[in-house]
Amino acid sequence: MGKSIGKKVKNKIAQEWSLISIVLFLGFTVCIYAPYEVYLTNRTELWFQIPDFWWIPILCGVLVVGVLWGIGLLLPKKILTIYEGILFGAAMAFYLQGNFLNLKVGVLNGADIQWEEYRRHIVIDTLAVLFIIVVSLAFSLMKKEWFGKTARIASLFLTATQLAALIIMIVPVLLEGKPQESVGFLSEKGLCEVASEENIIVFLVDMFDDTYFKQIMEEEPEIADELDGFTYFSNFTGGYSTTDYSLMHLMSGEYFHNEMGRAQWRQERGEKRLWLDELSEAGYELNMYVLGGGIPQRLERESANFLNTPLRISNYNGFAKDLYQLVMCKYFPDILKPFIWVDGNELNHWREPDSNYQVYDTNNLYFKNKIEQNGLTVVDTSKQFRFIHMDGSHYPYYIDENAQEVEPDSVSAVQCARGVIRIIQSYMDELKEKGSYENASIFIIADHGYYWDGVLTNPVMLVKPKGSTGRMTVSNVAACQKDFPATVLGLAGLNGNQEYGKSVFEIKEGEERERLFYQYYLMEKDNENRRLIEYRIDSDSNERSSFHLTDVEYTVDGEKIVHSEHCKTCQEGEEEDDHVPPRIVHYRKE
Repeated sequence: MGKSIGKKVKNKIAQEWSLISIVLFLGFTVCIYAPYEVYLTNRTELWFQIPDFWWIPILCGVLVVGVLWGIGLLLPKKILTIYEGILFGAAMAFYLQGNFLNLKVGVLNGADIQWEEYRRHIVIDTLAVLFIIVVSLAFSLMKKEWFGKTARIASLFLTATQLAALIIMIVPVLLEGKPQESVGFLSEKGLCEVASEENIIVFLVDMFDDTYFKQIMEEEPEIADELDGFTYFSNFTGGYSTTDYSLMHLMSGEYFHNEMGRAQWRQERGEKRLWLDELSEAGYELNMYVLGGGIPQRLERESANFLNTPLRISNYNGFAKDLYQLVMCKYFPDILKPFIWVDGNELNHWREPDSNYQVYDTNNLYFKNKIEQNGLTVVDTSKQFRFIHMDGSHYPYYIDENAQEVEPDSVSAVQCARGVIRIIQSYMDELKEKGSYENASIFIIADHGYYWDGVLTNPVMLVKPKGSTGRMTVSNVAACQKDFPATVLGLAGLNGNQEYGKSVFEIKEGEERERLFYQYYLMEKDNENRRLIEYRIDSDSNERSSFHLTDVEYTVDGEKIVHSEHCKTCQEGEEEDDHVPPRIVHYRKE
């Protein structure tokens, strides 16, 4: 009898050790290892440091382990066995999902993921997860003692393995030294101010497609009267597919061919002369309201709204929620990902500078509210150049045609675009009220048109020169983004020798011009650079039929190659898919 009691006690202790080993494995994997691993493998893209949040994963891990263990202690033995089987299967599924089965869908940039393209992978992944859990549960019921011992050993081993991996990843980061005491950022400072004498104001409205404005003009002809003094360039073309490359092109007036990494370009290009230096030397105060990334570092630091101050997490509850939602996007089964997916910018919402000024936010409603609450103030500065980047009509569309907030994607891109114009119009109304409209040169320009991989589109371009009045006019000259620096300088009276090219107002109707466009794909592996596929655009139109492959491609390392020799699509024939507008993806040969 003594032996029987001893065996029962031994079995009970063994089962309790199995339980704590399993819940430790599950809690450590999901609550501690996963957030640290996601952070450490993406820390160059994130603004916060380990000392800012180190305690959140540990606290969550302790709470989860404690709750799961407490529940297990209250369960009857038979149900406890089922409980352990499910928990161990779930822990193994999360471990394998995050480390080996994770679905790669490209860069988190806010674009809708075409989940139907991954249906086969999702089905296989779901079956794999169910298989792991079912096998674990069946093993726990049929081989209780073996399961307990196996689960205990496997849980402790994998927990220790992850802990070791975490130490290996985290120690070099900590040895780099303490985080910078101050962080430089482009702030909202001066956003609601204008110069007393002369202003050049550029509204860079993200993804505002040229076709959106054409549709708005067709549906609302009266907009030509509302945009007082503007010229709409209806044959305007961009230089690149998306924001970073486009900003680099606009800021330098040059095409970037992957000669170096984008981060290196930001540092080295800023050390050379920029066309914006002409404005600065002519007495213009530079104000750059962007998130950075595509502008040279020197230009960023020399902007009047650049501040050096610590950043902190503004709301730990919201931050923790978004951090773990990002973790779920990697560690949870793929079948759940369409319902929990994030656009990659959520954690930016919780950054707060230790300053009277906030980090500039490109959100359309942020800008609208600032103008409505503060109006505009005329300051003593005689000349200002203001570059204001807004979300524009980038998906998800969260404002309607009246610039009112709506549920994301409950309105069309065109409705969103119309709302953006109304926001800019309210700004211009403030300029008129302050008597500063006539002496202001104003641009409404997009960094690029609508984009999803393979689509060829154009950004909108409208310009109001200083002193221009009357109904909006339309120009069909063959203009492009490369003309932007010359146009700005021309309106400031600084491009008399055309050193930076021609202003859009100097281009003649029917003039043949070289216009280039570089396409790249977000769904490809995210390197420092992306391969660039070159198109030449006819001068007579910016319609899609005017885009022609030049057979030039630049690799991610800046090597110029013959595109068709490396393109599976070109060799097998182009086929458009069902996306609107039509797109063609130039797949590389393996």
